[in-house]
Amino acid sequence: MRIKQIYLGTWFQRTSLHLKELYRFLKFQKGQPGLGEDRLQHLWNNLNVKKVEFIGNNEFDEIVVLCGHIIVSVTEDGIILLTTKETDIKKAKNNLESFYTEFFAPMLSYLFSLGAPLPMILNQAKDVHPFLVATQNLKDKEADQLYSTFHDEKLTTLTGNHLSVYIGDVLSIFNVKNPRKFSYIRARELLHYVIFFREFEKQLDSYLALHRTMWDRVTAIREAEQMAYKDFPRIREEILTNLKTLSFVKARLAQMRDIIEERQHTIEDKIKNELHALGLLRFDHLEANQKYVSHLWQMTIEYVKSSLSLLESLYQENTQKELNAIKFITFGALITGFFGMNIAFPWEDRWEDIKISSFLVVFIFISLLISFYYILKVTIYNRNFLVRKKLQD
Repeated sequence: MRIKQIYLGTWFQRTSLHLKELYRFLKFQKGQPGLGEDRLQHLWNNLNVKKVEFIGNNEFDEIVVLCGHIIVSVTEDGIILLTTKETDIKKAKNNLESFYTEFFAPMLSYLFSLGAPLPMILNQAKDVHPFLVATQNLKDKEADQLYSTFHDEKLTTLTGNHLSVYIGDVLSIFNVKNPRKFSYIRARELLHYVIFFREFEKQLDSYLALHRTMWDRVTAIREAEQMAYKDFPRIREEILTNLKTLSFVKARLAQMRDIIEERQHTIEDKIKNELHALGLLRFDHLEANQKYVSHLWQMTIEYVKSSLSLLESLYQENTQKELNAIKFITFGALITGFFGMNIAFPWEDRWEDIKISSFLVVFIFISLLISFYYILKVTIYNRNFLVRKKLQD
């Protein structure tokens, strides 16, 4: 067995515009206006950048950057591949993971932090990045030994024309059978597609799980027997936050559709044939899943919007009751004014005789009006709405 290369790979949805921004930062330490220069410089220093190269080709443009002893490549659609010359497989894995989580990922997050922020519910997700090893003349027993080193288990073995692929939860092994027929450059290009397919499907899975969570949250609101008026601001804010997340994911899903179409149209025949032989050519499968999740997400958006409309109608109904209460108080004030005409004023001759009773009458009327309004206000504020009845109507 000969270990040729050790990789850590992930996918971070991007475009050619983002790739150019990343190149300007890595090459010239330049970020978008609005980002702190000191912060950018600190992030760049952490990377220990030695060399930056922009590679243009017919498929996807790519940046290759040497950061100390680690080489990072980033394609324009966001596939990130980290590798190192370290031959100790465990040490290499730890170095690559530490570099990505402590330095490279924080740099990406800050560099692209302007604009629509990542919703908190997505930002809390913890990614597990696939760890890949390229080997030559690997035997099955040797593969088992590698998996036991990482306390992992070989789940699937795929055999293609020029490659054997072993897939586990943590580790995937790409074994080149004959380097003269299928070079490691080709194997690296194939890795891009394997990472893309795996991360694409994992992202769709996360969006499906998020749909279920948000649907259950909104359903709990809609199916409540009663809803207190005092809870309206909190519930409305929750629904608006859900809508924000829904809009963000809808845009992400549309971008995923565009990226997979571009990948499908630009893939080289030799890579496509090898993926097909391995059973890893998943364009059609992922396209169908993307459409399904997109339709499901649109249905979720409409469901949440209808819930917001329900809440707004209940709020308007209660507001109308408050206006009616104010009208009633205004009418009472007019009556008070009418009776007030029989109350003495300081410039009248009878003032000294009935001034105490005049003050008392005015005080009583004002107190009654304030008390009545306060009682109505509290009654309206603590009102419980029959949500299910409203939905049936």
